[in-house]
Amino acid sequence: VRSSAASDVYKRQEKKVMLEDVNTKEISYAEYDKLAITTGARPLIPNIKNLNLKNVFTLRRLEDAINIKDTMLQSKKAVIIGGGYIGIELLEAFVVNDLHVDLIERSSHILSIFDDDISDLIRTHIEKTSSDKVNIITDDGVIALVGEDKVEKVVTQNGKIIDTDMVIIAAGVVPNTEIAKEAGIELGVNNAIRVNHRMQTSIKDIYAAGDCIENYHLVSRAHVWIPLGSSANKEGRCAAINIAGHYDTLPGILGSSVTRYIGFTMSLTGLTERDAKAHGFDVITTVTTKQDRAGYMPQSEDITIKLVVDRRTQKILGAQAV
Repeated sequence: VRSSAASDVYKRQEKKVMLEDVNTKEISYAEYDKLAITTGARPLIPNIKNLNLKNVFTLRRLEDAINIKDTMLQSKKAVIIGGGYIGIELLEAFVVNDLHVDLIERSSHILSIFDDDISDLIRTHIEKTSSDKVNIITDDGVIALVGEDKVEKVVTQNGKIIDTDMVIIAAGVVPNTEIAKEAGIELGVNNAIRVNHRMQTSIKDIYAAGDCIENYHLVSRAHVWIPLGSSANKEGRCAAINIAGHYDTLPGILGSSVTRYIGFTMSLTGLTERDAKAHGFDVITTVTTKQDRAGYMPQSEDITIKLVVDRRTQKILGAQAV
């Protein structure tokens, strides 16, 4: 699908979408009564030299996962660029398949969506359980890849040179909203499409859902862009019900998410302490560590919970647990 700036308004009034055949480049038009834009997001690609080398991957589609797995089975070392959810889940997959992994994160903490004190607990656990296979590098970024045909080394901004058999770029995503912008649809945070509670865009009869739209946060009461599969599922269902002529709303999200690393679970909901302060709340926090079952049971493990509370109302703004 593509749009033509010169005829955008005209075609919107006619309720048509311009189509381009990928192979023949032939142009045609499709009429619609209701239109849904669900173009998702694409990997964010940092400015790194020699990204065209073989064995350099992003992870977004099923085919990406298949190619990564095939290469992993023939590799001994891997570098992951990015310490977010995808980076940590790939780290787990590589470690259980006996690879040595260097994970490089540009910011000061991995999983920076958490507060720093919880991120520190996560890093400590990963390094403790996988010290022989994992090397976490923070406050550094990759500037170049080196190799003849396929990637052999990674060069960082701080001068580290790391041998590797494969590289995964997991530095985040950006919304695919260019076609919406060209059509004159209102965009919001991070250039994601702005929608109301019924998933309607600023143009009548055009809806949007998934990683390409912004969300309304129920705690901060601000528009945010938090692309998660769980939210996308609800948004798509809401849009479909309304397109089908019924009535449904999605009031907003809490940004709830969960992941794990070899049995160690990491989860959060609502606002972190950092975000709550940024939104002007007078914040109280508490961090509590207790065993998850009776201490005399051999399977007992520590569970740490951080609560973020508004001092004035005493309402919980968010929680993080590992």
